[in-house]
Amino acid sequence: MEIGVALIGAGNIARIGHVPGLLRAGARIIAVCDADLEKARLLAGELNPQPSVFTDYREMLATVKPDAVTIAIPNTFHAAVAIEALGIGAHVLCEKPLATTVADGEKMVETAAKADRVLALNLHFRLRPEFQHLKETIASGTLGEIFYVNVRLMRRCGVPACGSWFTRREMAGGGALIDLGAHLIDLALWLLDFPGTKEVSAQIASLLGPRRVGLGDWGQHRPEGVFDVEDFASVRLQTESGGVIVIETSWTYFGPDESRVQVLGSLAGVDVNSTSGIDSPLCVYKPLDGEVVQTFPRFAATSAMQGSTSNREWLLSMQQFVDACNGKQGVATGAEALRSLEILQRAYSLATKVGWQPV
Repeated sequence: MEIGVALIGAGNIARIGHVPGLLRAGARIIAVCDADLEKARLLAGELNPQPSVFTDYREMLATVKPDAVTIAIPNTFHAAVAIEALGIGAHVLCEKPLATTVADGEKMVETAAKADRVLALNLHFRLRPEFQHLKETIASGTLGEIFYVNVRLMRRCGVPACGSWFTRREMAGGGALIDLGAHLIDLALWLLDFPGTKEVSAQIASLLGPRRVGLGDWGQHRPEGVFDVEDFASVRLQTESGGVIVIETSWTYFGPDESRVQVLGSLAGVDVNSTSGIDSPLCVYKPLDGEVVQTFPRFAATSAMQGSTSNREWLLSMQQFVDACNGKQGVATGAEALRSLEILQRAYSLATKVGWQPV
């Protein structure tokens, strides 16, 4: 069934990530809402037929009564907007993180359940072919008992729009950890079928960003703007079965760009190194005649985790959302994203801070 979708937030995420996938999935975009009227008009003008334009999401919800909405706005507003949309009977796809507090995330999940509406997250890392293959490999038992997972996404120069809402704690809820770490924690939990966790420790640092070092070209920077969030984070989780999950991420640091996932089991291990420069990013290490040998399984290639948002994973994520609105399973759910948010909140509350002199 064709669904009418309203876009709440008219920035690059909506333009590059949401619109192509929604249209490809057969949805109609019936409204664009953004606090910046010109930005909303610009995006609406690129679409045919041209959707209605709004600056107030409440007015938009009441006027066009969309079947579904996508939310790509500052993190602190996710909960309020999603809850209102769910309340009028719309399905919701939200960018990560689910919310900036567990209490807000719980309200979102509860509201979706009561309204019998879809609350989905655009957790598109799951859809990369190498991670789909890795999950199948883990599920098959080939690796044996998993005891260690390390997920790294390190940007050398990749602060998203320094001085914008991304680098203001009151708007974003955090820095690199809530931005990139939300993807990485979800990926680790999803790979392992969401194990229970009993211990969390973390270290966060704000060293380069406040000095405007390593900003890169990830958005329009405002040198005079606020930077009061972390630019580096390391989180260690212990699962209820005794396994360890390590998450490491940065917007800027003194090291190379790296996208890597390592999974160690009792029978074999896997290293997914998307920045290795080799044809296959996934390598399996296993025993053979007393040695540890490498094999490179074949599957569809994909771009590195830092790659363009105009890729197949975004298209698939939007397709899954449209399918979920029509009753199918498979989309990343708000309940699953709540698990990651619980870990994020615990990590922030327990974190050791390094070099914290935000400006």
